[in-house]
Amino acid sequence: MSRLKTNFARLDVKGRTGGKKNITTLAIEIGAGGADSILAIVPVRVKARKGNKVLTCYAFLDPGSNASFCTNKLANDLHLQGKNVNILLTTMGEQKTVFCKAVPDLELSSLEGNDFIELTEVFAQKVIPVSKENILTQEEVDKWPHLLGVRIPSIEADVGLLIGTDVAKALEPEEVIRSVKDGPYAVRTALGWTVNGPLRENIRSRTKHGCPQIKTNRISVARLDELWAQQFKCDFPENAQSEHLEMSKEDQLFVDRVSESTKLVNGHYSIRLPLKNKDVKMPNNRAVAEQRALNMKKKLQRNQTFKDDYVSFMNDMINKGYAVKLPNEDLKRSDGKEPLSMNNYFKGLT
Repeated sequence: MSRLKTNFARLDVKGRTGGKKNITTLAIEIGAGGADSILAIVPVRVKARKGNKVLTCYAFLDPGSNASFCTNKLANDLHLQGKNVNILLTTMGEQKTVFCKAVPDLELSSLEGNDFIELTEVFAQKVIPVSKENILTQEEVDKWPHLLGVRIPSIEADVGLLIGTDVAKALEPEEVIRSVKDGPYAVRTALGWTVNGPLRENIRSRTKHGCPQIKTNRISVARLDELWAQQFKCDFPENAQSEHLEMSKEDQLFVDRVSESTKLVNGHYSIRLPLKNKDVKMPNNRAVAEQRALNMKKKLQRNQTFKDDYVSFMNDMINKGYAVKLPNEDLKRSDGKEPLSMNNYFKGLT
């Protein structure tokens, strides 16, 4: 049976009986359970948070895991896009780095309900470490009179989800039926009923050598990128503060100049040029402006189509108020020089 993490260990328990030394050998298997064990597995409806496609599968409610998993097949069937990550997977026997995909925005509910529980982050794996043989049947429940009223729905589906303690709402007990005479007990969750305890006679199998075989499970997951970030902050305490972008001195100066000069004039916002030096004096480029005006006049004289488009564009700018004619008082210069007027250069063109 495939598992997220499977190890075998040999444990010799030594004791004395009547002055003689006894050695008992146990075969311990680290996984979610063998075929002879009942696990908290419930049928659920699952979908993507922003999707309408709803699928049914079994979900293993595992309080021994601090993370949730889904199968690659389930993620592909729901067309979920995830981010490739490395996680540190810890079981009772070993730690190892596992490459997987972190899938967000998954939701699940019971078969009958429409109240979906959000799974903020699920790690996609090839398989979930349980089999359909670990699923409880209604016939097994009916053998216990104190469990009257517990209904275990059955569907034709595989185990596609493992729900850990990071989704506490899915594991939270809503109703408990206590055990009677060391029998099983039942817990109703938001996803349905689960039954725990001795439900099958051969609850502990043996190896071919006759050793009692024990199944145990403990899954702990940590994202390596988060571990690296925590370690970096420990090694460099000055980086422990939360980082955010700050404006440079030039950026702040720009914001100050724009804020100081912004004003509303005739329904339009006017902003002074945000120059570094407010007292800057522009160079005398009259000769350059005159030469460009002459070049423009020659081009307009040579190309009638260009002239028509230019005149139409300028008239449109003036009619819409995007360009205005300067009043005569604004044409007076403090240095006594005559201002440069395009009318003098383009005279006779219109």
